[in-house]
Amino acid sequence: MTHANITTNVTKYQISNLPTSKPGFESAGYTNILFPRTNYIASDFANSKLTDDVGLLAVWVHETGNSISGFTGQFPHPRDSAVFGDDSDSGAALEECTFGGAVTTGGSLHRSKP
Repeated sequence: MTHANITTNVTKYQISNLPTSKPGFESAGYTNILFPRTNYIASDFANSKLTDDVGLLAVWVHETGNSISGFTGQFPHPRDSAVFGDDSDSGAALEECTFGGAVTTGGSLHRSKP
């Protein structure tokens, strides 16, 4: 059995300099699928009083889903990609599976359609 270690770094980037896969797309998290061992959550997002604990957990789940895809080469998509907007990647699939939809930074849930 092969084991994978995934680390989440919450100090290297802020929202303004966080790499994203889409130009002009502002995000709180980032995972480079080619280097899935480390994913990133923007430090100013993680430390903001406006970020709900559930919102932070959802970003972590989302980026962990992207890391898992990098290790496995499997890239599922959420059942209801519309609730995820421009970010309906493998991380969104795990977020949907975990929470039942897309979680906002404030911790609100946008439920996926059954």
